[in-house]
Amino acid sequence: MSVFYNNAEDERRSRSVVFKYIRELESDDAEERHQEDYITVIDIIRWLGITDEIDESAVRRTRSGGFIMVTLLSLASKDLLLDRKGWLRTEPRLKDVFIEPAHSLAVIDRRRNTDNRRR
Repeated sequence: MSVFYNNAEDERRSRSVVFKYIRELESDDAEERHQEDYITVIDIIRWLGITDEIDESAVRRTRSGGFIMVTLLSLASKDLLLDRKGWLRTEPRLKDVFIEPAHSLAVIDRRRNTDNRRR
């Protein structure tokens, strides 16, 4: 089955996951904070058995800063990671970390509009 995307960003997001509740390193150095985020999520991804070679540029904090988005190399890797996210509950240090699929820009805009109408 073929999937059509509105743009390259939606295609990238289709291969992406969001890590929630990983505290950001307390540092004034943005590069140091990014490096720590990268090492942390790669360690978790490897522990979950995903062996993709993920470039540092594929890992970034969301605008709000609360979440870390990671773009994997394939939909298969993303699906396997999401299938194994339950393993996080078996490790006490990771029990508060959650992994979810990234949403398309259209979904994010729709949610923002809904939230704005409720206010």
